This record gives sequence, C-alpha cells and structure tokens, in this order.
Amino acid sequence: MACNVQSAETGYDQAPRTMSLLKTTFTHTTSTPIPPSIRGQGVLALLRDHIAMMELNPLVIAHTIIPSPDVVPAWDSTYIVTDKMSYGLWTGKVTYQVSFRNTADGLEIEAKAAMGFISEAVCRLEERTTGESTDLVLLETAKVTCPRLLRPFVEGKIRTSHQELCQRLLKRLNL
Repeated sequence: MACNVQSAETGYDQAPRTMSLLKTTFTHTTSTPIPPSIRGQGVLALLRDHIAMMELNPLVIAHTIIPSPDVVPAWDSTYIVTDKMSYGLWTGKVTYQVSFRNTADGLEIEAKAAMGFISEAVCRLEERTTGESTDLVLLETAKVTCPRLLRPFVEGKIRTSHQELCQRLLKRLNL
C-alpha cells in the first residue's frame, strides 16, 4: 500500500509568529490506508510506543529520554533526538527535542529544533466508509514552521522520511 503525501502553504492568516519574511508555515499531510488484515488496536498500540515510532523514522540515529515529566508538562514523554541528514554533498546531524502525547485515536507529536523549526503533528486512526465497506486510514497532519530558505529542504526531508516511516510501520504491523 502506498502513502499519500501532500503539503500546502498555510498563508499569512496564522498566528503572528508565522508572519515573517524569514519564516514560513506549511501543512504536511500523510494518509496511509491500513490493510484489512491489520487490526486498529495494533496500529494504536504501535503509535503509542514512542520509542518504536522514533526508530521507524529512517532519519533518527539516536534518542534519549528526558527523565523528568516536569521538564515539559502535559506530554507523556519527551526525548532528545538526533537525525542524520544529507543534502547534496553535505552530511550532518541535527539534534532536537520531541514530545509525545497519546490520544484516544492516535498520537500528538511536537518537535522543536534550532533556527525556529517547530512541527506540531497529529496522527489519527480514522474509519472511512465507502459504499458498504469500512476501511482504516492512518492520517498524519503536521503544521511546520521553519526558516523560509530551508523550506524546500525541510519539506523534502519530511516527505521522504514519512513515506518510508509509513512503509516501515505497515511492515512491522504485518509481522
């Protein structure tokens, strides 16, 4: 099964923090049909396994939990994560903070990195009825704020890594 990935500019009707010549905000959506052989409870259990979700991301090379829940109130867990990045001839590492909150139908994720990068994502397992059949779909919607000049790089990395993450998630659920 394939993941459907879309991105869109959110425009200047956002909160004042996005109204800048130096920053931009866009929305990224990933829609993954869940095969009928996979139960919804299995998908939710995997989404709520925060370590597994980080390890399914092809960019993540390290993660360390921040032990005190007082560091970031209202989140179930918070980690310092390191991604391996490459762009043309450049290869490097990016370290950032990511927080997870389990919800009734999925997961909320907030990532904050240097240079004002913020991603606020919601992953939901939805039932979609078409005709007489009801199918499950994993829908991720992320609002991403980043430096305007880095948007093509950020958007490209999100698109490719989340497509691979979806494929890895489906493969793991099929085991």
